[in-house]
Amino acid sequence: GREPDEDRYNFDLAPLDSYSARLSYMPTRNWVFQVSGGQLTEAEPPHDGEPAKDVRRLTASGIYHRALPREGNWATTVAWGQNREDEVNSSGFLVETNLRLADRDAILGRFETAQKSADDLVIPLETTELFLLRKIQVGYERSLPAFRSLVLGVGGSVSLNFTPSELRPFYGDNPGAGFAVFVTLRPKRMEMMSHGMSPGPAPASVANRHR
Repeated sequence: GREPDEDRYNFDLAPLDSYSARLSYMPTRNWVFQVSGGQLTEAEPPHDGEPAKDVRRLTASGIYHRALPREGNWATTVAWGQNREDEVNSSGFLVETNLRLADRDAILGRFETAQKSADDLVIPLETTELFLLRKIQVGYERSLPAFRSLVLGVGGSVSLNFTPSELRPFYGDNPGAGFAVFVTLRPKRMEMMSHGMSPGPAPASVANRHR
């Protein structure tokens, strides 16, 4: 569970002293649910000479996926997670949706909220209070015609970031706007061909993007 050090060119070997488990359930072809938990030994690096902290992590999520006509698909994820360190429990929650039309145009939407400490945000505040950060993001991607079994996509997104009033001296007025431009490269959708059978639909891909 340990984070790597600043020498990223070597291997950081450590004892196998962390563990996790996950339970997944798929009641129908459109729905998938999962819960997981883990004990991460010395997951958070030390601060100011303090010993490294162990973290107990819990997650739960649900995904809905549906195929649409003309090789389109719609996928939505709802997820929650919590880190437990000493006496502090910090949680995060997100809802993300991806609507792809005719395997060419994709519309993306995401809402997330997370609790962060002053140490997480690297700001000079002497407090154990957790700050609630929120973000809304929407975007669009256009896939170009396939070339040599690869599909190039270009797109962009805009976002609004909402921060508590205590953090405005460090992050500016509320809300803060942002934008991103991105490119993607993915394999071309494949069709399975069996003797005496027509091609069947291939699984649709779902891409999660984080700025």
